[in-house]
Amino acid sequence: MNACGPSDDLGFQGYSFLNPGIVLSQDSVANFFIRFDDLMQTGFPEEEVRIQDNLSEWQVSICEAATVDDIRRVIYDSDPDQLLLLRTAVISKSQALPFSYRDNSFAKFLQRNQCRETVDYLLYAKACEPYVGAQNPWKKEKRDPKKMVELIDRGRKEFRKTDSHYMRLRYAYQMIRLAHYAQEYELALELYDFLMPKIDVPSFGEEGEETTSLIYYWLLGHKAGALRGLEDRVQASYYYAQVFAHCPSRREAAFRSFMLRNDEEWEACLLLCQNDEERSMLYAIRAYEKDSRAIEEMQAIYKMDPSSKFLEMLLVKEIRELEKDLLGVEFNDNRKGNKRYHRRPKSDAGEYVIELQDLARQYWEEKEVKRPKLWQMAEGYLELIAGDYYAASQTLREVQKYTTNPHMEEQLEVLLLAAQIGGFGEPTDSVETIAYNIRKGNEWYLKYPSFPDYMRDKFTAMYEEMKRPGKAFRCQHELADLRPNPQEDIILDLMKIFQESDPSPLERLFSENPDGSSIKNDLHDLRALIYMQDNNFEAAFEELREIPRTRWGDYGVFDPFRATLKDCISCPHSKDSIDLYTRGAVVERILDLQYQIRARPDSNAVFYLEIGVALYNMTYFGHSWNVMDYHRSGSSWRYLRSGRNVFKLYGSPFGNREHFNVDLALYYFEKARLAAKSDELAAKATYMAAKCELVKFYQSEAYQEPPCCNRIPYIPPEYGENYQRLMDYYSETLFYESLIEECLYFRSYALRQN
Repeated sequence: MNACGPSDDLGFQGYSFLNPGIVLSQDSVANFFIRFDDLMQTGFPEEEVRIQDNLSEWQVSICEAATVDDIRRVIYDSDPDQLLLLRTAVISKSQALPFSYRDNSFAKFLQRNQCRETVDYLLYAKACEPYVGAQNPWKKEKRDPKKMVELIDRGRKEFRKTDSHYMRLRYAYQMIRLAHYAQEYELALELYDFLMPKIDVPSFGEEGEETTSLIYYWLLGHKAGALRGLEDRVQASYYYAQVFAHCPSRREAAFRSFMLRNDEEWEACLLLCQNDEERSMLYAIRAYEKDSRAIEEMQAIYKMDPSSKFLEMLLVKEIRELEKDLLGVEFNDNRKGNKRYHRRPKSDAGEYVIELQDLARQYWEEKEVKRPKLWQMAEGYLELIAGDYYAASQTLREVQKYTTNPHMEEQLEVLLLAAQIGGFGEPTDSVETIAYNIRKGNEWYLKYPSFPDYMRDKFTAMYEEMKRPGKAFRCQHELADLRPNPQEDIILDLMKIFQESDPSPLERLFSENPDGSSIKNDLHDLRALIYMQDNNFEAAFEELREIPRTRWGDYGVFDPFRATLKDCISCPHSKDSIDLYTRGAVVERILDLQYQIRARPDSNAVFYLEIGVALYNMTYFGHSWNVMDYHRSGSSWRYLRSGRNVFKLYGSPFGNREHFNVDLALYYFEKARLAAKSDELAAKATYMAAKCELVKFYQSEAYQEPPCCNRIPYIPPEYGENYQRLMDYYSETLFYESLIEECLYFRSYALRQN
């Protein structure tokens, strides 16, 4: 997405058949890694998690009877004046609660229990709020370090007169955060060393399952930030790892802040770890760095603890990466975009998938990991990703014999289906029938969103290999997508389906529109359009005759034989059916007029003119453009001088072809003028020829679009011959008078010449 406007969707386009449910865990750290790709795509909802966790801790630590909504109103939605009124009510037995808190369960508790220390803290936190909240990136506002230091001094005083260790912890958090954001890093560390020994950090929960207050980890995160500000990345990263491990509401921030620049810093950080669990955590965090390959980290964790929860998490991570690199890469229709915008596949992906296969095989054979069968299944999926569909099926079926876990059973069925589809060799009738049945009734195909695209792309590649462009097209598109620019090879290939005595179910699907109707007539209509655009009306009529005459009206009715002085694409016109023609009737009329030209030479000027009018009106510039085209874009006008006639169109794989050529229409107008036996008829033919000349002028390098104001451009003499001819020879005609009156463009030209 561009910063200030729309752009094409450049997201990675591939397939994935891995269900993270096979490694779901109650452990929140593990689930963070499982959901890592999704979180990176959609963003971490950390701010709301932080608020909810904070409110929950207020409820547990201060008043379990208060509702979370009431606590939120006091903590987050109050202003300083409201809190001052609340403080007065807390310290005075006779003062009622402020009106806004009359029904607030948390405020009532604070008043009833005279929780002065709590309200004093809330007033202090509210004073700190402007200096520690998120800043508007569009404004140049800066925090005021001097006032922040003053607030820290105020906090010290409040801290000293506070008895509650929980409130002391929150004061310490506010002060250390202020120092961190003021970039007073040394002060932040001094505050930590001075304040924390004076606090008994509270824990919450049942005995044996207590959890340390989240405020401690929020505070620890700011200590880590101060250390990083002082370039002590080793200590900072160790503390960030602690926050990551124990505080979900700061996990994403800790993950993003973790930074070790070289092996020396990495080794030093490992030495700070107290046990193998902490060391495994460091390895897991490092494995999720951008573009990392996690085999080294997995091997290190395996040596420390083969049953570690992180091994399965990293296995999922690596498989997902290799899915993007190699899964179906030989037939993925988006592979060029993936290569250009995402550098997929990576250059070493082929070698790496083999290394990971070997690792998976080693771990399940040694049976030291928590679930050996999961690793054996991973080996099979990696074989599938590498394109060895037969070996993958063999491995996966071996695992299937011994699996009773429902998540694993589903995953195996899904991977076996993917291997079956990927392993299709040629699109024979039997393969097409299997694919059709999968598409219609396989529960895993219907459940996993990657399957339809995977199947489409696989069959598209097979059909292209077999030189079946029509079938390849129908794998990806409805026939309507072909209308803006019909392709004859696709049409002819699809017509072959109707010549088969016993088409497969998939072929029958290709031969139908979404509503179940046959596309046979549509194919003849599209082929007729191609012939019409090439001015081959005899061949077009032969195609249209394949459509029952009673069905010609299915493709619209038009009035291309209606001449107009001014071109107007969207102006209303006659709706009388006697004036309207089907596409077949238009072609039939043109062929009849061509015959009349030969049969009645005495009247052929009228016939020439009528054909020319129709030909002009059926081009991009005429009101009946849709006789020979299904899509007209006004934006194509700006490219008239480019020499192109095919333009990009969303949803149309071959773009939009515009019919700009007026040469044949000009030929018929010239013939009509020369054969005319009256000046009125000759004037009409001359004017229509002038319109063609004007179109050719717009398509030439001589045309320079006026800079503004819809000005009429100067027409060079070589493009104004018929305008001049009208003035020189037909200025006495009635047609000329009506033209001067109705056509501002011609009137302007005539006035310039005079």
